[in-house]
Amino acid sequence: MKDLTSGNLSKTFLRFAIPAILAGLLGQAYAIIDSIIIGKFLGTESLAALGSTGEFLSLIDAIFWGYGVGCGIYVAKLFSAGDNLKLRNTIIATLLTESLVAVFLGVVLIALHQPLLDLLRVDPLIRKEAAQYFCIIVGGLVVQNFGWLGVYLTNALGISSFPLYMSIISCLINIAGNLLSVLVLDAGVVGVALSTIFAATIVALCYVIKFLKIFRELGAFGKFSMAGYFRGAIPYAIPSMFQQCLIYIANASITPLVNANGFAATAAFSVSRKYYNLVASIYQNSTKVMANFTSQCTGNGRYERIRDGIWIILRQSTLFVLPLLLICILFPTFMASLFFNAETPLESYTLAAPFLRFFLPLVLFNLVNNLFHAILKGLKSTRLLMLSSFIGCITYVVAGYTFEPFWGLYGIYAALALSWITEAIFAAIIYLSGRWQTPAMRKALENT
Repeated sequence: MKDLTSGNLSKTFLRFAIPAILAGLLGQAYAIIDSIIIGKFLGTESLAALGSTGEFLSLIDAIFWGYGVGCGIYVAKLFSAGDNLKLRNTIIATLLTESLVAVFLGVVLIALHQPLLDLLRVDPLIRKEAAQYFCIIVGGLVVQNFGWLGVYLTNALGISSFPLYMSIISCLINIAGNLLSVLVLDAGVVGVALSTIFAATIVALCYVIKFLKIFRELGAFGKFSMAGYFRGAIPYAIPSMFQQCLIYIANASITPLVNANGFAATAAFSVSRKYYNLVASIYQNSTKVMANFTSQCTGNGRYERIRDGIWIILRQSTLFVLPLLLICILFPTFMASLFFNAETPLESYTLAAPFLRFFLPLVLFNLVNNLFHAILKGLKSTRLLMLSSFIGCITYVVAGYTFEPFWGLYGIYAALALSWITEAIFAAIIYLSGRWQTPAMRKALENT
């Protein structure tokens, strides 16, 4: 456990970021390897089946991610204030609350999965596999939820190495399970989904053990109580949850446009999103320290360090993502071909490769947006956080439905890039105007 506000910030952020980035990359690596195994051995139709509900599943995940991120920021504030008993109760209450919601939501989604597939306009050729994968994944939301929360809550305590170990374990179990289910048991996408849930279960148990150890180290003993939990955590958790959901609602609303272009386009879009998620995981895990750092700065009154931290994180995050972006720019066809086999339609190649060369580099604008979101979450600046996300999301949806009839999947790519640029311009204006600063922060900085 570590106070992020003390010492050399560059070294502190780097020590925190590297394990977090590696953990994020491993998480994306097994998702990519899953897709490669499916694309190579089961075919493009199976790859498209997973991708056809991918954005909607991400929307469901965002409910838990967003709530967990917000609770993590609140935990970071409690940690910096030394309120260990409330910290313990907050972690337990968060795990219990989200688990109950996960059970309820899983039951509802399984019951309504056929109308949902209709709404998403899933191609009839891939509908059966899409339904199987979707039901198994949402049925395992509880154990997946523990893994997501584990990352955010341990990060809030300045711990980034343990999530890395969990990512390694999860990655190895997933890869082994996928190879076994696809190549040996011939279980198809069902086996892939089950191996994902099995890996998540192992990780969830490890996080439970880790939290018990943390509670002992903090000396956080006493009767468990949820008194004050919602009053303390909700101002952080709910805005963060809604902000994440807003982003993924926009993504999910574009899914019918993608699926309407046929399974070849769905497969290409799935590959494009895999590489976007891989790049995004680098800067998201690099910049997320900023939310906890900002929260700790407000907890101990060290506001003057926030501005220094912003530029350090921006510089580090950019340097981290550039190598992968350059590879995608230089070798887009090869990178896309990793997911396809000899029977893949040429259309999938021609739709995936241009995204990697021309549109993905513009994700640097979204890096700025992500950093801006982290700062606002740490400062509990709900209004600006929601406004920023709304601007990006509404741009994506409106532009997507405007461009797609003329340019097909390329129009959706262009809409996504435009949303990144528009929101980054807004973030720059707000930052330069100083309107992102809280009154307490502004007063403290005036006196320094």
